[in-house]
Amino acid sequence: MLNKNIFNWNDFVDLYDWEFDFISDDQKLDVEFYQSMVKEKGGTVLEIGCGTGRITEKLLPIAKSVTVVDSAPSFLERLRKRLKQYTNLEIVESNMLHLQLGKQFDTIILSYSTFQYFLTREAQLDALKVLKEHLNDDGNILIDISPYIAIAESLDDFTPYYEHYHPALNADIAMLTSYQVDPESKIQYWVDKYIIKYRKPRDNQPAIEEFDHHLALKGVGLDEMHDLCRSVGLAVVNVFGSQNKEPINPDSNNYFFVIQKMNK
Repeated sequence: MLNKNIFNWNDFVDLYDWEFDFISDDQKLDVEFYQSMVKEKGGTVLEIGCGTGRITEKLLPIAKSVTVVDSAPSFLERLRKRLKQYTNLEIVESNMLHLQLGKQFDTIILSYSTFQYFLTREAQLDALKVLKEHLNDDGNILIDISPYIAIAESLDDFTPYYEHYHPALNADIAMLTSYQVDPESKIQYWVDKYIIKYRKPRDNQPAIEEFDHHLALKGVGLDEMHDLCRSVGLAVVNVFGSQNKEPINPDSNNYFFVIQKMNK
């Protein structure tokens, strides 16, 4: 048995799309929101935290150009192969906080809790400053926040979450989850254990692999997002509770923020 720890997304590429496909039915609908907003605005798009291109693929036919940014080279390689037919696509490998593209965009997208990976107020403000620097004066920043981060009690013991077959790996995979919640910092720390049992191991491949995937996200409230944006000269102009632009309600799984530069 092979055991290891994974602290980044780059080493998770073989499981990411496969897992997302069957555990994230509601989250998949977010693409409808981004398509609608890009159609309204037109022009150029910057997508940060693009992964393997799930949303990118839907934006390329309707945008003048799409620039995608991710810090995981393995994800970008999958995206490059997936979308190689498009000529209006630019791919950039970078940490968002170090981003200096030297141009501005009509729409900037941070989907699927990407903003919640910034675990301190300083990092959040730095991230918003980077977004502002890359935003056209009349552009939109679109940020998707999960309201359910760091509100539960800690789950100390590994608890079964799913068992599912992975056809590309020809393996049965079980995932067990655990997490710690720090209510003061509003950060939730996950350790998810994956047990991969290959049905026909290849030469020199162990029959069973096991790894722990580590992840942390920070809860961001409505008032907090307004305050963060004001601090850097941005303004929240709208918040929706669904991909259909419905108002926030107790059942909203996502808060879709529309943010613009403050009027001078």
